[in-house]
Amino acid sequence: MLNEDFGEQLSPFTYILVPVDSSQTSINAGQLALRIAAMHNVPVTFMFIINPAVAEEIAAATAQTIDAVCQDLTAKAQRSLDYLLRMARTQGVQAEQVIQQGVPYREITDWARERGVDLIVIGKTGRSGSIRTVRSGDVFERVLEYAPCPVLVVRYSP
Repeated sequence: MLNEDFGEQLSPFTYILVPVDSSQTSINAGQLALRIAAMHNVPVTFMFIINPAVAEEIAAATAQTIDAVCQDLTAKAQRSLDYLLRMARTQGVQAEQVIQQGVPYREITDWARERGVDLIVIGKTGRSGSIRTVRSGDVFERVLEYAPCPVLVVRYSP
Protein backbone atom coordinates (compact mmCIF):
# COMPACT_ATOMS: atom_id res chain seq x y z
CA MET A 1 0.00 0.00 0.00
CA LEU A 2 1.27 3.47 -0.78
CA ASN A 3 0.42 6.44 1.31
CA GLU A 4 -0.41 8.94 -1.43
CA ASP A 5 0.22 11.98 0.77
CA PHE A 6 3.74 10.91 1.67
CA GLY A 7 4.70 8.59 -1.19
CA GLU A 8 5.91 5.96 1.26
CA GLN A 9 4.93 2.35 1.74
CA LEU A 10 2.65 1.55 4.64
CA SER A 11 3.19 -1.64 6.58
CA PRO A 12 0.78 -4.51 6.01
CA PHE A 13 1.28 -5.38 9.70
CA THR A 14 0.32 -3.55 12.87
CA TYR A 15 0.66 -6.26 15.54
CA ILE A 16 2.54 -9.59 15.58
CA LEU A 17 1.87 -12.54 17.89
CA VAL A 18 4.53 -15.20 18.50
CA PRO A 19 3.52 -18.34 20.39
CA VAL A 20 6.56 -19.79 22.19
CA ASP A 21 7.10 -23.30 23.60
CA SER A 22 10.80 -23.09 24.63
CA SER A 23 11.91 -25.15 21.62
CA GLN A 24 14.69 -23.88 19.39
CA THR A 25 12.15 -23.64 16.59
CA SER A 26 9.94 -21.25 18.56
CA ILE A 27 13.01 -19.16 19.45
CA ASN A 28 13.83 -19.03 15.71
CA ALA A 29 10.24 -17.93 15.05
CA GLY A 30 10.66 -15.21 17.67
CA GLN A 31 13.87 -14.00 16.05
CA LEU A 32 12.23 -13.83 12.61
CA ALA A 33 9.21 -12.03 14.07
CA LEU A 34 11.55 -9.46 15.63
CA ARG A 35 13.20 -8.81 12.27
CA ILE A 36 9.78 -8.31 10.66
CA ALA A 37 8.64 -6.09 13.54
CA ALA A 38 11.78 -3.96 13.33
CA MET A 39 11.34 -3.52 9.56
CA HIS A 40 7.70 -2.48 9.94
CA ASN A 41 7.99 -0.72 13.31
CA VAL A 42 5.20 -2.78 14.90
CA PRO A 43 4.84 -4.34 18.36
CA VAL A 44 5.19 -8.03 19.17
CA THR A 45 3.62 -10.18 21.86
CA PHE A 46 5.41 -13.37 22.88
CA MET A 47 2.92 -15.87 24.30
CA PHE A 48 3.53 -19.09 26.21
CA ILE A 49 0.55 -21.32 26.93
CA ILE A 50 0.64 -23.92 29.68
CA ASN A 51 -1.62 -26.76 28.64
CA PRO A 52 -3.33 -28.27 31.74
CA ALA A 53 -3.68 -31.66 30.00
CA VAL A 54 0.09 -31.78 29.44
CA ALA A 55 0.71 -30.71 33.05
CA GLU A 56 -1.48 -33.58 34.22
CA GLU A 57 0.43 -36.07 32.04
CA ILE A 58 3.77 -34.85 33.38
CA ALA A 59 2.51 -34.97 36.96
CA ALA A 60 1.29 -38.55 36.52
CA ALA A 61 4.57 -39.65 34.92
CA THR A 62 6.83 -37.96 37.48
CA ALA A 63 4.80 -38.27 40.70
CA GLN A 64 4.86 -34.47 41.06
CA THR A 65 1.80 -32.45 41.91
CA ILE A 66 0.08 -30.61 39.09
CA ASP A 67 0.86 -27.33 40.89
CA ALA A 68 4.58 -28.21 40.99
CA VAL A 69 4.56 -29.09 37.29
CA CYS A 70 2.78 -25.83 36.44
CA GLN A 71 5.36 -23.89 38.48
CA ASP A 72 8.20 -25.64 36.61
CA LEU A 73 6.54 -24.95 33.25
CA THR A 74 5.97 -21.32 34.21
CA ALA A 75 9.65 -20.91 35.17
CA LYS A 76 10.72 -22.47 31.85
CA ALA A 77 8.29 -20.22 30.00
CA GLN A 78 9.59 -17.14 31.79
CA ARG A 79 13.20 -17.91 30.78
CA SER A 80 12.24 -18.24 27.10
CA LEU A 81 10.07 -15.13 27.16
CA ASP A 82 12.72 -13.07 28.99
CA TYR A 83 15.32 -14.08 26.39
CA LEU A 84 13.08 -12.94 23.53
CA LEU A 85 12.14 -9.74 25.36
CA ARG A 86 15.85 -8.87 25.79
CA MET A 87 16.35 -9.46 22.05
CA ALA A 88 13.42 -7.16 21.29
CA ARG A 89 14.86 -4.39 23.43
CA THR A 90 18.27 -4.61 21.73
CA GLN A 91 16.52 -4.28 18.35
CA GLY A 92 14.33 -1.39 19.48
CA VAL A 93 11.11 -3.38 19.09
CA GLN A 94 8.18 -2.80 21.43
CA ALA A 95 7.36 -6.19 22.94
CA GLU A 96 5.38 -7.78 25.72
CA GLN A 97 5.16 -11.27 27.13
CA VAL A 98 2.15 -13.27 28.23
CA ILE A 99 1.82 -16.61 30.03
CA GLN A 100 -1.62 -18.23 29.97
CA GLN A 101 -3.16 -21.60 30.73
CA GLY A 102 -5.46 -23.38 28.34
CA VAL A 103 -5.64 -25.26 25.08
CA PRO A 104 -2.79 -23.69 23.08
CA TYR A 105 -4.41 -23.22 19.67
CA ARG A 106 -7.56 -21.74 21.25
CA GLU A 107 -5.60 -19.33 23.43
CA ILE A 108 -3.51 -18.23 20.44
CA THR A 109 -6.38 -17.74 18.00
CA ASP A 110 -8.66 -16.13 20.61
CA TRP A 111 -5.91 -13.68 21.58
CA ALA A 112 -5.28 -12.85 17.91
CA ARG A 113 -8.98 -12.30 17.23
CA GLU A 114 -9.66 -10.23 20.36
CA ARG A 115 -6.62 -7.97 19.99
CA GLY A 116 -6.51 -7.44 16.24
CA VAL A 117 -3.31 -9.37 15.56
CA ASP A 118 -2.60 -9.34 11.84
CA LEU A 119 0.34 -11.79 11.73
CA ILE A 120 1.10 -14.89 13.80
CA VAL A 121 4.66 -16.21 13.55
CA ILE A 122 4.83 -19.76 14.93
CA GLY A 123 7.47 -22.47 15.02
CA LYS A 124 6.71 -25.90 13.63
CA THR A 125 8.01 -28.57 15.96
CA GLY A 126 8.03 -32.25 15.21
CA ARG A 127 6.14 -34.79 17.23
CA SER A 128 8.59 -35.64 19.97
CA GLY A 129 6.41 -36.62 22.87
CA SER A 130 3.25 -35.44 24.54
CA ILE A 131 4.63 -32.06 25.55
CA ARG A 132 4.84 -30.90 21.94
CA THR A 133 1.62 -32.37 20.67
CA VAL A 134 -2.06 -31.81 21.08
CA ARG A 135 -4.33 -34.82 21.03
CA SER A 136 -6.10 -33.60 17.92
CA GLY A 137 -3.07 -32.41 15.94
CA ASP A 138 -0.07 -30.15 16.18
CA VAL A 139 -0.61 -26.69 17.60
CA PHE A 140 0.63 -24.93 14.47
CA GLU A 141 -1.81 -26.94 12.32
CA ARG A 142 -4.74 -25.92 14.49
CA VAL A 143 -3.57 -22.30 14.51
CA LEU A 144 -3.43 -22.39 10.70
CA GLU A 145 -6.97 -23.71 10.65
CA TYR A 146 -8.53 -21.25 13.12
CA ALA A 147 -6.39 -18.10 12.91
CA PRO A 148 -8.17 -14.87 11.95
CA CYS A 149 -5.04 -13.60 10.16
CA PRO A 150 -2.04 -14.81 8.14
CA VAL A 151 0.23 -17.33 9.85
CA LEU A 152 3.94 -17.62 9.09
CA VAL A 153 5.24 -21.08 10.02
CA VAL A 154 8.96 -21.29 10.81
CA ARG A 155 10.72 -24.62 10.49
CA TYR A 156 13.94 -25.38 12.30
CA SER A 157 16.79 -26.75 10.24
CA PRO A 158 19.94 -27.66 12.16
